Amino acid sequence: MSAHRAVGGLVVVGALLACTGGGGGTRDPPKGDGFAAAYSVDETTLVLAFTRKLKGDTVRADVFAVEDRTVVPAVVLTVLSATRSGDAEVTLVTGTQEHGRTYTLRITGLQDADGNALDGTLNFLGGGVAQTAAVTFSVPDGDRIRAWGNLRLELTVQATTGAFSDRLQAVSLAASGTGLAATVQVVVDGDRTVDRRDDVDPVVDRRAYAARVVTDHGVPASPLVPFAVTAPGALTVEVGLLAPPTPVQPGSGFTPPTDANPGDGVKRIRIVVDDRLSGELVNPAVTCSFTAAGDFDASFPQQRVLATPTESGLYEVEAGIKVDPNRRLDGLTDSTLPYILILHTNGVDVETINLSIIAPDETPEAVVLPLGDRTMTPVQFRVDVGGSFLVADGSQRGLFPGEAPFLTGEWQRAADALGRNAGDAFTGGEQTTLEMRPDPAHPGVWTKTLWLPPGRPYGWKLVRCQAGVGCGPLNERVASSGRAFATVMKNLATENLDAFANPQVVIVDPHALSSVPLASGSTNYSGAHVYVGNGAGAEANPAGMPRADTLFKQEVPDLAVVVGDEPVITPVYVVGTWRDVNLPVRPAEILAGGSVVSLTPYDYDEGFIGRYPPSRSAP
Repeated sequence: MSAHRAVGGLVVVGALLACTGGGGGTRDPPKGDGFAAAYSVDETTLVLAFTRKLKGDTVRADVFAVEDRTVVPAVVLTVLSATRSGDAEVTLVTGTQEHGRTYTLRITGLQDADGNALDGTLNFLGGGVAQTAAVTFSVPDGDRIRAWGNLRLELTVQATTGAFSDRLQAVSLAASGTGLAATVQVVVDGDRTVDRRDDVDPVVDRRAYAARVVTDHGVPASPLVPFAVTAPGALTVEVGLLAPPTPVQPGSGFTPPTDANPGDGVKRIRIVVDDRLSGELVNPAVTCSFTAAGDFDASFPQQRVLATPTESGLYEVEAGIKVDPNRRLDGLTDSTLPYILILHTNGVDVETINLSIIAPDETPEAVVLPLGDRTMTPVQFRVDVGGSFLVADGSQRGLFPGEAPFLTGEWQRAADALGRNAGDAFTGGEQTTLEMRPDPAHPGVWTKTLWLPPGRPYGWKLVRCQAGVGCGPLNERVASSGRAFATVMKNLATENLDAFANPQVVIVDPHALSSVPLASGSTNYSGAHVYVGNGAGAEANPAGMPRADTLFKQEVPDLAVVVGDEPVITPVYVVGTWRDVNLPVRPAEILAGGSVVSLTPYDYDEGFIGRYPPSRSAP
């Protein structure tokens, strides 16, 4: 049995020692519980602490052996001397220990003061100086740096040792080219990974290091960026800035409120949040750096609920702030700071969405808390999965319980309405920020609004994943000759032929099965099944096609959206079926089974090029 604990800031590994009597048979020791602890003071000094007094003449170097047999060849560490440094303590001098390596200490011939044997083994971590890597944190966006003002870096790294810290530690940034940078020595720790799924490991702390950029006042100016340091040397971590808050000036497009009590020293403000395009907000409010009476308070004492006026997705509330000519948009002290509003949604303050306001006089003002990234263009993606075949006979449609559709695409830089990173590189549903939201007014329709850089087209697809989790765990359990996206969207087609090369192939809308327009006339496919293939991979078109009882799943080309400077709303693309419709197991069963499933035998349409799916311009 082993246990980990901290002693004087050092990592200690304790182990239960097997205690043997002089006759060679095991027996319970007369005193204590048999536990001992070992910890390295430095790279050549190891201290052993026992629970019972030791017999001095049994404390010898040849009693102790140190090795690591988890590697081949085994690593043997020489014990140079052994000294009883206390009644129940031994100090060993060893060869040079490798920092962080787990060694096994074997004890043979040690006795307590009553002559009871303390033979056995226990583990300890090698001491010495930790290996470090020089990690350079680069903040490259000069335009955003100037817009944000004074910035600093915060790291989950101890300033003096470079080891992991549970608290963010401040680090100064210096000019580097057109951006900012800082280089910090960080301890090499192979246990720490950027995969958040292993953060709950009960034995080993696997949480990643993390970095972010904040303003002088602690307002986050970047996302929290996880990173790992697995080898010594040099490493660069880029920390991209969020869109800076831009104080809204008069002329926001919304009418200022009426001042019912002119001359009372209070400026009336109308606070507006426009969520009509994205639909991301849940019970929104604003957290305010002023009291109900309008006095400045840096503790953000009040929260005002944003009510929905006549139009769904448009929220607003009125408030009053005290006239104070000393307050400036660039103020840095409690007496000069502007009044600040922070968006609050779904029970959480979104500190990156904030607004600064000043009140040099009582002139009423309408202000807008901006969503998304104002340097990019909002694009609303829309899909209809309500009729898509989940199983071959069409008896189950849409999504399995606990699933949601996720976008996957070729955009490296993107943000959602709350400023969260939504970048992707066709990861197949592994970016959880790309989970879509159901349209409450149109069952089966899901939407997601992203802010994308203008001036180019973007390809995208749709996959079906665990809601709140994404397809990362599923993608690890499947393999194929192409992209291993087990649940990517597919078309329903009337023949197992290349749709571009064979114009007679009809792409079928799952909502319109009763009147599929074949060359021979409209045909009723309401009783059709999706062909499941013979499990041997790519197959020829079966004889006698098309037939009203047989449909085929077929690849959808990358859907494209061309992004300019104006907001974009895509057509509502209709999903006919999904790649896994003919798999013998469902995604939940794949995840529960733990084995890898090959998709290739079930891809009978491999190599075919389908046409774009059915779509409509409005729900």
